[in-house]
Amino acid sequence: MEQDVQSLDLLDMLESMIGGAKKSMFNNKVAVDRDEALGIIDELRNSLPEEVTRASEFYKKSREVWSRANDSADDVINKAKADAEDIRAQAENEANSIISEAHNQAELIIQDAETRRQQMVAEHEITAAAQAESEHIIAEAGQKAKDIRRGTREYVDNTLLGLSEFLAKTYNEVESNRKNI
Repeated sequence: MEQDVQSLDLLDMLESMIGGAKKSMFNNKVAVDRDEALGIIDELRNSLPEEVTRASEFYKKSREVWSRANDSADDVINKAKADAEDIRAQAENEANSIISEAHNQAELIIQDAETRRQQMVAEHEITAAAQAESEHIIAEAGQKAKDIRRGTREYVDNTLLGLSEFLAKTYNEVESNRKNI
């Protein structure tokens, strides 16, 4: 209790020293005797109970422990992130490898199925009949195309002959009218 009263007295002395100091003309600053103020602060520090000093030391040590623990936790988190990224990359590579292998196997299966399909189609009687029918249809289509071309030529020839006759008749009428003028 006596230490508390002494600490309060020292704080009062420091306060009155600062309160009674001369002010600067240009701002709110004051001039204090440095040695006297530092002496009062030393006495104040020495008058503090030992528990306060121990608490201050404990606080400093706890901050150091907390800082080291925080750094250690950051290291663990960073290592975990790096490990997770390595595992993800490895899993992605394995997945890509499996997908590639499956794709290659699928291509082989598709090629084998296409080869079998072609063999079955070539061997089947329906294919032969379909081929003969297609040749027949192509021949008929060729004949129809010839008939259409011939009919088109005849139509154009008849149309041009009619036009020629009309133009000749018109020309003769024009010449006749011209001579009559």
